[in-house]
Amino acid sequence: MAFHYPSQHPFHPANFRGIVEALVECNATLSGVGTNSFTIDPSGYTSNFAGVVKAIEDFNVSLSGVQGGTQRVFTAGENLNQGEIVYVSGVDVFKASALSGIAAFNYQAIGAVGTPGQTLAGSACDIVLDGEALISGAGVIVDGVSLVPGETYYLAKYPGQVTAYSTASGFVTNSGTDQYQALVVLGKATTTQHIEMEIQPPIILFE
Repeated sequence: MAFHYPSQHPFHPANFRGIVEALVECNATLSGVGTNSFTIDPSGYTSNFAGVVKAIEDFNVSLSGVQGGTQRVFTAGENLNQGEIVYVSGVDVFKASALSGIAAFNYQAIGAVGTPGQTLAGSACDIVLDGEALISGAGVIVDGVSLVPGETYYLAKYPGQVTAYSTASGFVTNSGTDQYQALVVLGKATTTQHIEMEIQPPIILFE
């Protein structure tokens, strides 16, 4: 593949000010990639060693928040918390559920909420479509509030939540009270708080 370098000359002055300007531009470019820790000094950086070091430090903080995988911005159709599992309707996302007796679109999960804290209905919301997603303790239906690394997790019958195959609240099953209508694999836990999202098509347990 041919690569055409536009110029052999720097676009910024060859001094401290140029170094700082180039670092700030790198940081701004990174913000377009997607990071949950974007950091830049709104008052600017001094054109000296201290300014260069501070610009590098802030760039490093921004880099630390880069998340792998694929994310996309949707509109929250209801109040959503980070880590909740959602389905999409138009441009809005809502909490997904595998509970029986509900419309099929409810268990067509697309990903997990990636926006930190709570997103209010009508607001922009980052959704982790694949890759590692932070799942809060409140979003886990299992013995305790932590995921088990290596364990496979599924969409729960509780809106927005995840579950292991066998849980304190009962097996993922198509019998009994409030049974499951679909089995939806979400992915495997990589830590006690993260799932590597690899959502599989729903397996319908009964019609």
